[in-house]
Amino acid sequence: MRGAAGLLLAACVTQAASQEHCKAGLPGVGNAVWLAASGAVPAHCQVTGVIGAHRGAPADTQYGNNFRLRIPQQWNGRFVFQGGGGNNGTVGDALGTLKNGALALAQGYAVAAQDSGHAGRDPSFALDRGAYLDFAHEGVHEVAQASKAILKAYAGKAPDYAYFVGCSNGGREAMVTAQRYQDFDGVVAGNPGNEIYDQWVHNMSVLRMVSRVAGVPAGVAPTDTSAAFSDAQLAHAADYFMRKCDRQDGAADGLMSNYQACKAEPADMAALQCGAAAHCLNPVQTEGLAELYRVFAPGSVEAGMRDIYLGVPGSAFPLGSFYKSIMANFYFMGYGFRGYPGLTGPADQLSSYPASSVPYVAGFDFATEPAKLAPGRRDFHGTEFDAFQKRGGKMLVYTGSADPAVQASGIMAQMDRIKRPEMARLFVVPGMTHCRGGNTVDGFDQLAPLAAWVERGIAPKRIEAHTAGRGRPLCAYPHYARYQGGPVDAAASHACVAPEGAKP
Repeated sequence: MRGAAGLLLAACVTQAASQEHCKAGLPGVGNAVWLAASGAVPAHCQVTGVIGAHRGAPADTQYGNNFRLRIPQQWNGRFVFQGGGGNNGTVGDALGTLKNGALALAQGYAVAAQDSGHAGRDPSFALDRGAYLDFAHEGVHEVAQASKAILKAYAGKAPDYAYFVGCSNGGREAMVTAQRYQDFDGVVAGNPGNEIYDQWVHNMSVLRMVSRVAGVPAGVAPTDTSAAFSDAQLAHAADYFMRKCDRQDGAADGLMSNYQACKAEPADMAALQCGAAAHCLNPVQTEGLAELYRVFAPGSVEAGMRDIYLGVPGSAFPLGSFYKSIMANFYFMGYGFRGYPGLTGPADQLSSYPASSVPYVAGFDFATEPAKLAPGRRDFHGTEFDAFQKRGGKMLVYTGSADPAVQASGIMAQMDRIKRPEMARLFVVPGMTHCRGGNTVDGFDQLAPLAAWVERGIAPKRIEAHTAGRGRPLCAYPHYARYQGGPVDAAASHACVAPEGAKP
């Protein structure tokens, strides 16, 4: 919390000790209003405010960490921080919507959300040191501390337990806050963009592969890569691997639950070159897919490639959307207020940074550039989990096997490095794309098993998920759900088993 602003907040919230005080607001700090029950949202006190308001680069922009805290009338003594997504830039609704559609607020949790210190998704906020660090890790810490002070003033006691729940950048926030601070007893990290610079480097390598397949010479900025693969070719590849791998979990049900067993072999690449039909691939295309499949799951990733990596034919920008989002983040957040290498003007001026990410990607040197990102890497990654584990912290991680942006294989590798099942467990959701959706069963309560783990010591081994009449267990990595018999869409018909050949 930043100096006087934090002290002022803590001093004034003592006026919010009842419904009437909540209606009156919090003078000098922000606003508190009592909101009546509406649908699934219970009656509650909503507190809003800003921490660390200031102006900065570029162009004297207004910054400040805006937040919202909702305290239900029947508070259960627990606090949930709702993580953001993408570049954040807007205050979340602070309802605590879980993956099964339930609201943490309706379950009695107080819920907070924030905008990470800036407005909008444009990554140029990174030119301001305060806004950059708020987004990297400080904003969550500031709002967590402020929320706890408000709750103590409102109810006369601090929360009994504090949790963080987020996905995508919110998943990264969950991991980095567990590494850097002691604010939460447990965190849920969904599809975490953790180790984010390594993730972005790989996203860039896929864009470069697509450019090569589209026939663009090395080092040349592409203008249209939408024809690198046709939709029919992507569907053909996906169908091929679904037919090959679907039964590896014991049932041909359209879900590859044994996601680690599906491998793309040279014979498979040759089979995709099936002749002159429109859906068949050529050798350059299969070489590109082989590169993709070394990291992403075959039969799952193809459906998500069109928008983010290839581009839409005939559109105004027939390149992957990642050029406009993730790749622009790369150099702004990679260097930010410290200044872009070889900049031509002041570090706080937009003119000192690349005007377009397309030539930046085309000219990126994979051998030398990643090392230059070390300062940003430290800001966004965190360090280690020793202090979190020492005080009994628990981390529930989930991700989708079909996420074309965040590599499930990278998250599995990170969990292999952590090697602390008593502290951290991963649940891979077969067929789920980025945080939600896809050919999947992804409706589950990710908060309840975390709370049971933290509060009662019940480590999760299996979490049941349900979507549109289908049920499946999500199994703690490296286990997967294998069909045992009975109705295939009943979760009880599947057992969590170790992958073949795994050590006992």
